[in-house]
Amino acid sequence: MGKKLFSLCMALVLCLGLLPVTALAADGATVYVGNVELKGSTDSPAYATTNADTGAVTVGGGEETYNIKWDGETLTLQNAAIKKAGEHNNESIAVYLASGNMNLVLVGKNTVDAPDSESVSSCGIHVDGSLTISGQENASLTVFGGDTTNTTNSNSCGIYASSTITIESGTVTATGESASAVSYGICASGAVTIENGTVNAASGEAQGDSVGIYTGNSVTINGGAVTAASGEAAGDSGRTVQRYIR
Repeated sequence: MGKKLFSLCMALVLCLGLLPVTALAADGATVYVGNVELKGSTDSPAYATTNADTGAVTVGGGEETYNIKWDGETLTLQNAAIKKAGEHNNESIAVYLASGNMNLVLVGKNTVDAPDSESVSSCGIHVDGSLTISGQENASLTVFGGDTTNTTNSNSCGIYASSTITIESGTVTATGESASAVSYGICASGAVTIENGTVNAASGEAQGDSVGIYTGNSVTINGGAVTAASGEAAGDSGRTVQRYIR
């Protein structure tokens, strides 16, 4: 019996040794900010700083000196200026999480400005999962998708999530610029919920739809102040909100 148990234990050890490292790792997901890869965990967050003039992101800093902090689940922006983007899946994106949910915490005044694009769609913040935004007192976030009118069939979006978007506090301004396809200020495949704070969403002139807040489910406003505006749309009339508000 002892030999059989020993053999089983050894087999288990060998099998575990063959598993990919990622299957065993406890580190969080990778986020791309200003085309810079950041991978951190709760025990070992990743830090970066931004250049106020160029919007470039540089890895480094620490708890006392960062503009960007990522711990695998929470992205904290502290007086950050992000004006660069990386291309992911035919989209130029300033802040990109490929998989998972993101808590976005705002400290001070923050700007995420995706550059104009002449080849692909442009988005300020893109999360393939759910996005929750909260801000400390007087904290703000201004997000722009880039102009895509010089492209073919490309979108411009301020903030996008493939699941839900929840805004709990802070001042959030999200703008989709002019686009050769559709323009959205805020876009979510799931529900958009605004609990508090100030939210301003606007979309630009577009060859397709132009919608300030677009959702595949519903828009729920429990508190705060919310405004939405849309630009002219050649393919459809501009709308401040798609779906319904309750």
